[in-house]
Amino acid sequence: MRIAIIGTGTIGVHSAHLLARRSHDVVAYEQFSIGHAFGSAGGDSRFFSRVELQDPRYSRVIARAEELWRGLNSETGAPLLDFTGGIMMGDPALDGMRRAIESCELTSHPRLLSAEEAEREFPGIRTNPGEVTLFDPNAGRIDPELSITLTARLAGAAGADIRERTKILAIDSRDAGGVRVQDDRGEEIFDRVIVTVGAWSRQLLGSRAPEVAIRRLTSAWFFPRSTPRFSSLVPFMRIEPDYVYGLPTPDGRAVKIGLGFEQHLEIGDPDTAERWLAPGEGLSTFRERLRYFPGIADDPFRIGTYFETYSPSRREYFHELPECSDILVLSGFSGHGFKVAPALGEAAADWATGASHRFPHDIFLA
Repeated sequence: MRIAIIGTGTIGVHSAHLLARRSHDVVAYEQFSIGHAFGSAGGDSRFFSRVELQDPRYSRVIARAEELWRGLNSETGAPLLDFTGGIMMGDPALDGMRRAIESCELTSHPRLLSAEEAEREFPGIRTNPGEVTLFDPNAGRIDPELSITLTARLAGAAGADIRERTKILAIDSRDAGGVRVQDDRGEEIFDRVIVTVGAWSRQLLGSRAPEVAIRRLTSAWFFPRSTPRFSSLVPFMRIEPDYVYGLPTPDGRAVKIGLGFEQHLEIGDPDTAERWLAPGEGLSTFRERLRYFPGIADDPFRIGTYFETYSPSRREYFHELPECSDILVLSGFSGHGFKVAPALGEAAADWATGASHRFPHDIFLA
C-alpha cells in the first residue's frame, strides 16, 4: 500500500518505521526537521512508568509500548528508555495515589515506603505527614528528541521516504479513490493517510479537526543546591496534592522539573504563540513545589516550553475523518502520549494496513 504520514514527531515516526518494515510504500512529511523542539516532544526527558491513573485497560497499551521501547533500545544501541526505577509520592487516601498503587501492584513489583524509609533511601525528597512513596523498579527516563531522530533513521533505512521541511497545504479524498496530499511542490495520491501533526491539527484540517485545546508546557532545569551531582535522585512524580514531576539528567548534574495541567497555558495558533517566558514569569509555582525537594537549588538555569494537545476527556483522539475513512487523525494525547508512542504508532500502522487492532477501541476518544 502507498501510505502518507503527516507529522513525524511523537507518534508519526513510529508509524513510519513500522509500516516501512512491513514493506509498504511510505512517505513521511515533516514541516520542520526530524527531532525538532517546536511540538510536543521537547524537553530532553519524559517519565515512563507502568502506572495507569485512569482507565486500567490502558495498562495493555503501556505494556505493548514497553515491549517496543525495549526493541528500539536493542535496535539502535541507545538507551532511548532507560529503566532507572522511579518514585511516586502522595496521599494514599486520595484517588490518584490509590489508583497508582493498585495499578503498580498489578503490573510491576513495587515497594511502598514510609516517609522515614523514603527519606533514608532518597534523601533529596520530603513528604507531608501521612503520605507514602511508591518505588516502581520498571519506571525510567525516555529521551524524546533522540528517540524520534533514531527511529526516523530506522524508518529511512527500511525504505521510508522522509521529507523534512515540507509543509502540507491540503489533504482530501478523490472521487476516483485514494487521498490527495498537496504540499508546496505539488500533489500525490495515497491509499491511506495518517495525520499526527499535534498542535497544528486545526491549521491543516480546519473544521474537520478534533476538539482539542493546545497548551504551552513549561519545564525548568535546576542544579543541586550544595553538591556537584545528584547522587540518589531517580525520576519522580508527586501525584496529589501539589502535582509535580522531575527527571534527573543522565549525568546527574541537573534535574528537569515539570508542573501539572492547571499550570499549562492555553494558546491559539502555535505558529504565533509566545514560546519564551519573561524573566520571573511563571516561576512561583516551581519554587513552591521545590519545598518537597530541599536538595534542589531555588532558581533554574534553563527554561524551555513546548506544545501539547488536550482533549476534553483527556483521552486520545484516534479516529477516521467522517467524510473520508482513508484518513486517520491522532491527536489530544493530553500529556501522556510519549511513553506509549510506539504502541499508538503501531495501532495506526495496523489501521493503515487493515490489521486487527490489539486494543479496545473505546479506550480512545471516537
